[in-house]
Amino acid sequence: MSVNYFLTGTVFTNDPDSGKVAISNSDVKLLAENDLVLDEAFADQDGRFRFRVYPDETYQLRGEKENFFSTRKIFSTIGKSVNKDSLTAFNTTVEFDTEILLEKIIIDKPIVLSDIYYDLDKATIRSDAERVLDSLVMIMNDNPNIYIELSSHTDSRADDDYNMDLSIRRAKAAAVYIVIKGISRERVFFKGYGESKLLIKDAKSEEEHQINRRTEFKVLRYDSEKKSNEQDDYVRFFENSKEGLN
Repeated sequence: MSVNYFLTGTVFTNDPDSGKVAISNSDVKLLAENDLVLDEAFADQDGRFRFRVYPDETYQLRGEKENFFSTRKIFSTIGKSVNKDSLTAFNTTVEFDTEILLEKIIIDKPIVLSDIYYDLDKATIRSDAERVLDSLVMIMNDNPNIYIELSSHTDSRADDDYNMDLSIRRAKAAAVYIVIKGISRERVFFKGYGESKLLIKDAKSEEEHQINRRTEFKVLRYDSEKKSNEQDDYVRFFENSKEGLN
């Protein structure tokens, strides 16, 4: 008796108007836990792909497509093996199914980094925030052609100058963290916005204030060969600014 295991899946993106949309011809890699590429496939016109997998293994799937963020997803067959004693056919095929979501790269679109919190009046990266920033490091590694701005925002419960200074220090701390993790400093910019971009202008509850106290990143440039004059000015400002990563 033999059992053959296969992992099939769909690569898709979320369209604001039509919901889930399959992405054809996207590159999907099946990786071992050490990032060794075990297999590779290109999704068909319906966004579908298929890999042979084996019992009691953990894999990573990485989906890639030009103009989309490369995305990783963990898949495991541990605990999903078929008991061969229960089989009646000589050959049995087991199919697993999954989905890979690819988000389109949109220049200057803020993306909130959830669960990055700071202690009161401090800009030190807490251990519970490191996990989130480590995910951003992986995104930067998997998308080597993106240049980002890390930004920090405060609530409105202190004066403007204080909040601006605090937000700059917090944004810089996040930027320094990912540079220390190996991301080129040339790809990382940071800026503090203080309370100038409140999401909830008349926040009352602590939950509403927390929504305003957020850390975000946005793509400033995608593909180092193409950059606008405005982005050139941003680079010059960054290099000459006291906000540089010194």
